[in-house]
Amino acid sequence: MLLPSQRCTLEQVALALELNPRTLQRRLASDGIDFEDYLDGMRRRQAQQMLRSTGLSVGQIASELGYRRTTSFCRAHLRWFDMTPLEHRRQHGDPQVAHL
Repeated sequence: MLLPSQRCTLEQVALALELNPRTLQRRLASDGIDFEDYLDGMRRRQAQQMLRSTGLSVGQIASELGYRRTTSFCRAHLRWFDMTPLEHRRQHGDPQVAHL
């Protein structure tokens, strides 16, 4: 919910959950979860799903995932999958979806 608004920070998530940021951080840590790693994994999974099953442009996907710049999303995607978003879509995208 907070990703497209580019406000998906520990503080903003804690506010949405009506928790103190430190309380949220402690609860995540007790489960062995680092907030930034979790956020990165969530963006990775959503990027994969959107590239494979939607016709959204790379810029639209970047925006939906909370990136201010498409280039930042492309760098993250290259780190996650060792290929560009367009290569990912060509290799794994649903051929029935009309791509932009």
